[in-house]
Amino acid sequence: MTIVSLFIAVAILAACFIGIALFLKVGTKKLQTQLKELETLAHNHNAQLAEHENCGDYHIALDSTGKLLFFIMRNPDLQWDKTIDLTTKSHCKVIKQTRVSQHAEKYEIIDRLALQFVGRDCNEELEFYNSAYNLKLSGELQSIEKWNGRINQILRPLAVVPQAV
Repeated sequence: MTIVSLFIAVAILAACFIGIALFLKVGTKKLQTQLKELETLAHNHNAQLAEHENCGDYHIALDSTGKLLFFIMRNPDLQWDKTIDLTTKSHCKVIKQTRVSQHAEKYEIIDRLALQFVGRDCNEELEFYNSAYNLKLSGELQSIEKWNGRINQILRPLAVVPQAV
């Protein structure tokens, strides 16, 4: 009986390892596909990616000159990409829409996270998270704060300072 038990245990462990390996391979393939899409988007704008990040359903990147920002969102409900010319923007800020829970213990629930780019001509937004499409945050808050700081570092020197006459 011990040989049969050993054989069953080995088969179960092998099935678990194969399942984990397939799960990791699918995740890696999704990440590589998004990165290739981002590189194609940058190539269409004659740019090269210098800095990028993948978090949840989106991939965000800066070009090597720091003047273009690329963003792609891929989930079952939404599929879109956007390029933002940072030379036309003065600053960006985090938009965080929240609500308070209706439970006995009151706590804040994040419904939406976006970066809003304020420009001379118009404002644009990149939505990092929306509870209507994804119920669980997976690092989007930390990511949006990081990119807000990084982009504002780039925008400060680009901002045009009016000279006194």
